Amino acid sequence: MFTGNASIYEKVTATICIFILATYGAGYFLGILLQNIAPNNELQEGIYRLSDEKTEVKTKYESDGRKETEIITIKTEQYFHDSPAKIGQIIGLLERTLIVILMMIHLPQGLAFLAALKTLTRFKQFEHKQFAEYYLIGTLSSSMIGILLGVVASNIW
Repeated sequence: MFTGNASIYEKVTATICIFILATYGAGYFLGILLQNIAPNNELQEGIYRLSDEKTEVKTKYESDGRKETEIITIKTEQYFHDSPAKIGQIIGLLERTLIVILMMIHLPQGLAFLAALKTLTRFKQFEHKQFAEYYLIGTLSSSMIGILLGVVASNIW
C-alpha cells in the first residue's frame, strides 16, 4: 500500500481505518492512560470561582476648601460551571481528526493554531498545577497519536 500499488478502494478503506483509530481507538487508550492522573475532586466539583479585587481612590473638595479622600475596595467574584460530561472526549476526537487531516494535506503549521486555540480556552485553569499537568500530558499524547496516524495516512495517498 505504501509503494503506490494499492487500489483506490484499499486506500479509502485504510484511511477510514486510520480515522476510526485516531478518534475512538485513541480516545479509549487516552482514557486508560489518564485515569490515574486526573485532577482531584476540588477541580472537578462542577463550579469554579474567579475572584478579583480593585481599589479606587476618590477625592472630593468640600465647599470650605477641605480635601476629602475616600478609598473604596471593590471585590468581584465570577462563578462558572464546568463543561458538560464527556465534552473533553468530544474535543479530543475533533482535535485528532483535524490533526490527521492537517497532516494528510501537508499543513503541519495548522497544529500551532490548534494548540493556541486549545490553550486559550483553558488559560485560567492553568493556575492549578495538577490540572495543568493533566492537560499537558493529555494534549501531548493526543497530538502525538494524531500526528503519527496523520503521517501514515499521508503516505497512503
